[in-house]
Order: sequence, then structure tokens, then C-alpha cells
Amino acid sequence: MPSLSSILSALSDLVFKFIFGTEERKELLRELVNIVLARVGLPLAAKLTLRNPFNLKQFEGDKESILDIGATDETGRMFDIEVQLSSQRSYGSRALYYWSRQYSAQLPEAGKYESLHPVVGIHLVDFVLHKDKPHFLKVYRPVDVLDPNQDEASILSQDEVAVILELPLMDSGKDCGRLEKLLQLLQCEGGDQAMVDSLVEQDRIFAEIDEAYRKFTADPELRYIYEARLKARLDRNSMMGEARDDGKAEGLAEGEEIGIGKGRIIGIAEGKAETEIEHARRLKALNIGIDIITAVTGLSPEEIGKL
Repeated sequence: MPSLSSILSALSDLVFKFIFGTEERKELLRELVNIVLARVGLPLAAKLTLRNPFNLKQFEGDKESILDIGATDETGRMFDIEVQLSSQRSYGSRALYYWSRQYSAQLPEAGKYESLHPVVGIHLVDFVLHKDKPHFLKVYRPVDVLDPNQDEASILSQDEVAVILELPLMDSGKDCGRLEKLLQLLQCEGGDQAMVDSLVEQDRIFAEIDEAYRKFTADPELRYIYEARLKARLDRNSMMGEARDDGKAEGLAEGEEIGIGKGRIIGIAEGKAETEIEHARRLKALNIGIDIITAVTGLSPEEIGKL
């Protein structure tokens, strides 16, 4: 069986934040952000200030926190960059929730709605949100869905933008753009070395990203933390699976007591196990972190706190 370290991925939240979320490499983050902004037709950032730079000490004893990268450009526009590798049906709700937290947190300082700055969420996800939408790059904004033109006048506010990059739908052919090549590099790190070498030769920024990845893999302490987080995630997934199985078993037992046929009760048990509130209760009983429960169920921390 391969060791955990042998499957180290540049798209792991910890490695990704090490590459793009440190003060010494924030130019790499600006390049990443600007590659995305240019692709979707938004103004580029001349300068970025990290709001939550990578800090090794924050991971001591904290193996389950959800990592993102927060940054602000010279105009006050805010960016939240996240990577999510495991599929989540409620990811749209999660993206909106974290966007709203960033946006609303400005108000006490700004004092007026007119002074609020836009928040751009950039999400790299290794799953498909909508299977009937085959393009890998999606941009979401609040719009008037009844407006057939869907032009600028149909947008409720320019302040909310969510850019979602669905990696399984990405075309990585030889004629792909710089954004696809950057994402391909992150996917190939630790695996297809020939492809990594080819991409690194094409772009100075890609070479710096590869150098940062190698620096992470060469650091024993960082690798240890990576493996500890991965093990915690595997353990959590196992506990969640057991919780679902317990819910189904409990539903079956209750159904048999009241004489409901097994064919029907299986459907009832599965429905009960997937009820978001019940699911949250079970995860909370297992001492799963609030951030994780929020991400899995779509419930807010306030709602979870009341359970």
C-alpha cells in the first residue's frame, strides 16, 4: 500500500495555501487571480494584500479547519480562493455563505452600503455541480432571470461574483489557454513529471509554482502536517459513513416495528439519514468541527449551534 505522502497533491488545501498564500509568494497568487480575472473579463489586480497568510503554527493541533486564501487588491476588492476536492451537493450554498460573510463583515467599518467593496470568490473544485452544463468555467452573479437579454442592466449588484472552475470538465488539449495549463500543472504535480517539465519550460510563473511545490515536499514538518490532515479527513469520512449507516439501520428498525415493508422503509431510512438537520446532529455528536458540518450540510453555524 502506498504511503500517504506518495499521493501528495498540489491541490490539497494545505499545499495550495503554501504555494499561493505566503507573503514571499503572493505574486504567484496575483498571477493566479489575474489569469482568472482576465478570462472572465474582470479588471486585473495591480497589487494584492494577504488577509490570512500561511502560518505553520495555526496547524498545530488543528487538522480539520477549512483553508482558504483571502486577499484584497489596491481598490479594496476582496478575493476568497478555495480548493475543494471532495464532492458536495450543497457547495453552491457554501460558496454563497462564505461570500456573504466576507461582504457583510465590511459594513461595521464602512458604515454605508455604498462603501462596500466587491467580493470575488474563486473556487477550484474536483467535481461537477451541474452535469448539464459542460463548460468548466462558470461565473455566477445575482441577475434578473426574467430578462431575456441578461445584460449589465439585469445584474442586481456588481459586488457579488463567484467563479467556479470544475476541473473534471476542463479541456487540457494542446491548444488550451494559460488558465487550463496552470490548473493542469497543479493536477500533474507529484504525478506526471514529463508534463510538469513541459509546462514549466513554457512559463516562468509555472516554474515558480513547481519550485514552491518541491519546497513543500522537501520539508519533513510540512509533510507530517499534510499526512496528519489527510488521516483526519479519512477518519472523518469513515465516521460520517458510519453515521449514515446508523441512520439507515435505525430507520429500518423503526419501520419494522410499525410493520412497513422493507422496500418502502429503505427509502424512508435513506431519506432520514440525508435530512440535513439530522445529519448535522449526528456529525455534531461525533465532535466534527462546525466548519466541516457547515460545508457538508449547508446549514449555518448559528443553526448548527442550536441543535
